[in-house]
Formats: sequence, C-alpha cells, structure tokens
Amino acid sequence: MGLTKQYLAYRAIDSFNIIASGRANVNFAVLEKSEGRFAAAPAAENVIIWDLRMGDRKLTLRREKQEVTALRVSPDHLHIAVGYADGVVQIYDLSSRTYYDAICSLALHKNAVSVLRYDAHGMRLVSGGLDTELVVVDVVEQAGRQRLSGHNAAVTDAHFLQRLVEQDIVVSCSKDTQIKFWNLETQFCFKTIVDNRTEIWGLALINDLMVAGAGESGMNVYRLRKREGNAAQSLEKAVEGLAIDDEDTISPLSVSNCGTIQRAGKGRTVNLVVDPNERVLSCHGTNDLIENFYICNAEEAKQRLAKRLKKARKKIQESGEQQENEEHLSKELSLSDEIKRLESIKTRQKIKSIDVLLGQNQELRVLVSLSNNSMSLYSLEASLKSRKPKAKSSETTDSSVKLLRS
Repeated sequence: MGLTKQYLAYRAIDSFNIIASGRANVNFAVLEKSEGRFAAAPAAENVIIWDLRMGDRKLTLRREKQEVTALRVSPDHLHIAVGYADGVVQIYDLSSRTYYDAICSLALHKNAVSVLRYDAHGMRLVSGGLDTELVVVDVVEQAGRQRLSGHNAAVTDAHFLQRLVEQDIVVSCSKDTQIKFWNLETQFCFKTIVDNRTEIWGLALINDLMVAGAGESGMNVYRLRKREGNAAQSLEKAVEGLAIDDEDTISPLSVSNCGTIQRAGKGRTVNLVVDPNERVLSCHGTNDLIENFYICNAEEAKQRLAKRLKKARKKIQESGEQQENEEHLSKELSLSDEIKRLESIKTRQKIKSIDVLLGQNQELRVLVSLSNNSMSLYSLEASLKSRKPKAKSSETTDSSVKLLRS
C-alpha cells in the first residue's frame, strides 16, 4: 500500500537570516567575469552565491531536507558541485539561465559527503565521505568511475595528483592517521604513509611538496619525486632473493619527509587551503587565527639561501672559529628557504572555513566563514618583500591586513 500524499495548508518556500552555516566550506566563485567578488556559502540545505561588494544574495541553489556538507567550484568557474548529508552530490551550471536545476544528481555515499575536489581540467571529481570511501566521477558522462575502499575512518581530504608522473593518482587522508596514494587504473593503493600519530584533517599540494595538517600544532611536509629506474629491474632483484618491498617495486613516486611547519595556533589543524597559482598556503585551527605562508620559486629560494649563508658566515667571523664552523654550514636549500611566513589574521570569532585568492599586485584575499553565522573578507600583501609578522600582533587593524567586508 502506497503512502498517502499530504496536502499542506502552508509550505516553506524560503529561509532567511542564514549567511553561512558551519558544517561545509566556503569557496570563491566567478560570475559575470568578476573574480574575487562572489562567494559560494552553504546555508542549511541551500547554497547561496553572495555578492561581497554589495552584500546581497546573487543566486540560490535549493534542495529540500538535506544539509549541505561540502561544496567545490570547478576550475573553469562554470559549475559547482554540492555534497549533502545523505551522500548525494549534485552539480549545478552557474552560467545557465536554469542554474537552480541540477544538471546531474549522483548518490555516491551511504553517509554525508566530507570533501569534494576537481582535477586540474574540471573533467573529473573525487568525493570522500564519512563512510570511509572515495568515489571518482566523470563529470562529462555524469557517472561514477572508481570506488576506492581502504581507509578505516572518515575521509577528510583528497586531491588529484596530476604532476611528476603520467599515471592517474589520487591522494587521500583520513581520521585513521594514514595518507594513501591510489592508482585509478588499477583501483589499488600503492603507497601508505603512517608516520602521523594523530588524525589527519587536511592535505595541500604545492609544486613537489605535500603538507599534511594533523591533530598537532606542527604540519608535516613531504617532498614528492618521480621514482627513476625500471620496474622490471626491481622485480628481478626481488626474485633473486633480496628483501621484497611492495612500495619500492610498485610505487612510481618516492615520498620523503623534509621537515615541519610549526603553527602559532594551538590544537588541531582544521583546514589547509592553497591559492590556484600555488604561491600562498593558508591554514587555521579551532581558534580565531589564520596563518599564511608564501611559497618561494626557485630564484627566490636561492636568494634566501644566499642571505642566510651570508648571515651565518658573519656570525662565525665574529666568534673567531671560522674554519671548523664553515664546514658544518649546509649549502643546500632547506624548508625555511622555500617557505616564508606572512602576517597572520586575527578574526573576531572562531573560524569554520577559509578560501584564498591571489590577485594582481600580489594582493591576497582571504574569505572566512565564522561560527556566528557571518562571513568576512580580508586583504593583505603576499610577496617575498612583505615585512615580517610581529610577534605580538593580534589585531586586524594592522597596516597590511585590511578587513574589506564583513
């Protein structure tokens, strides 16, 4: 016997006074060819595109009964993928007149969607859920391609690794303290990093570096390199009776821990965000502090190395022990030469999520959603010549950090 239909005298048609709900992330969006002006924010079961300059609601993407838990704007800024608490992912076309109708709806997970990420061309989408699984979706065909199972806890972040190697690789992290590398052709996890002691909450890929934010104040930094040599040779060595290491024989990548970025904030890392040009890394924890880091290119890193060695030699000359100490000076690039700390941003409330965009004249715009149902837009200079942050700078009234909109 079918369920009877309810004929209600009153039906909800809209909600008000919701700026940004805290369960999902916020993203910069591009409408009318204007970059850095519009932002996509979750509002309970809806997604609202806000005009940050005017403070008005531009577009609203609606769905009934299920809360938004993740969203992601495509690299071409034409589409937006929205994940819901029931495991459904819907994709909307922002450039269409019927933008409010989803072009496809995919039931990918049993529980809520925790992360959505496009590849560099916007042709594929990886979705991670609380059901410990990852699903790779072909956006053009609007169908799922691979389902990756192997994590023992909820997936917290995932990225397409389309650099260094020719294979299709996805990198994911989870609350089970593991970072896994997946080969999409074989749907096989060929490498697992298990040196983190606490839950991993975010990953960031910058050139050949991978930053992992865990439950501690320090963020581990890994360097990814393409493994040289033929796989057949390694298999022959294994057959000869040597120790067999699956990662050495199968993995096309070599991963090495090259240091730690120490955060000023206490507690776990909540979000790790990189701008599209991969020049700025921003992160925040459970408090009200946003920390920004500038990623130097090869020339800038060499300049910082030469400056550091010059200071070290000057100190050695002043101390008098020149010959012995000069031999111990490291003339190789270190993590401090490649990454420079920028000024931090102190917000008025606890932070829920952030997004960053590097514009013209090295202006960094930081979009922040706060725990008191509000959003703020900050601006600061992000370059190698920007002045060093003050040790006790705790106010946003600093000359380089500007609050553009709240």
